[in-house]
Amino acid sequence: MKTASVLLFLSICLSFTQCTKKNKLDSYHYFQDFEAVKNWYPKTLTTNQILARSGTYSAYTDSSEPYSPTLTVKCAEFPKMPKKIKASAWCYLSSDKCGGSFCFNLYSPKNESKQWVDVNLKEAIQTVGKWTKVTIEKEIDEKALAPENSISVFVWNTQKERIFIDDVEVEFVE
Repeated sequence: MKTASVLLFLSICLSFTQCTKKNKLDSYHYFQDFEAVKNWYPKTLTTNQILARSGTYSAYTDSSEPYSPTLTVKCAEFPKMPKKIKASAWCYLSSDKCGGSFCFNLYSPKNESKQWVDVNLKEAIQTVGKWTKVTIEKEIDEKALAPENSISVFVWNTQKERIFIDDVEVEFVE
């Protein structure tokens, strides 16, 4: 898949280095509100001058930055492989010309996508100019959960108009 190499590169470059991680006995949680990373990403990815759902900062994508900051987790990091992913992101479409997806990608070290799930933002968001929670809830393909593989969660903007992202939450369920 042509986009897999781009996605891996962006995943590595834009990993959530400051995610809050909460361990529970039955799952793994990650949360990003872009407040703790304001000095970590290029100014084009986080902003306090446009819009935030909560706090002061949010992230955005547009034609020059089509991928949001990305959570990337290597499968080897899980003490026990998860069976399901539950992810949500609050998204804001700045125009009715916006297009893109909230994405989950499980891929190999060779950038081969083993499981891909995406939610079309135009279908999920009924009102332009309003923060809307977009969710992914999916069983993870057991065969794809090799220790050397990785999982990424991100927003992919396929148009020129800005999409804002805030309060991203990811839960891996055992």
